[in-house]
Amino acid sequence: MPNILKWLTAISLVPTLFALGTLIPNGSVKVNGRPMANSVWWACGAGATVAVVATMMTFATLLLVQRSKYARPVLLFAMATTVMSGLLINKLTEPNVTAPLWPVIVNLATVAAIALYLYASKAVRKYFKSSDV
Repeated sequence: MPNILKWLTAISLVPTLFALGTLIPNGSVKVNGRPMANSVWWACGAGATVAVVATMMTFATLLLVQRSKYARPVLLFAMATTVMSGLLINKLTEPNVTAPLWPVIVNLATVAAIALYLYASKAVRKYFKSSDV
């Protein structure tokens, strides 16, 4: 596995670690720098949103390790969903605050750069092609 792909695989597990971290009692969640009770986090739907994103990213990571032909599109879809979920989580946790859209645009540009790497890199193509044997 190419080094950058290893890094992407490890990074893909961060949402899972975050979701597990929200299960720690006594205010392990902070929203805009302020602690939020875990019960409120889960009751408003933000916890469920993170759990769905974490599940998608974990699934994408498993596909990457297995060299599945579906790994790249699933990973990119999961990454794009993760980036866009920030708007939903912000709306769920602070309904009266309007989140700026530019961070999502910048993060989607990053996902586009990762897509370019995943499909243009010879090392990545070789990694996935070797699973076809």
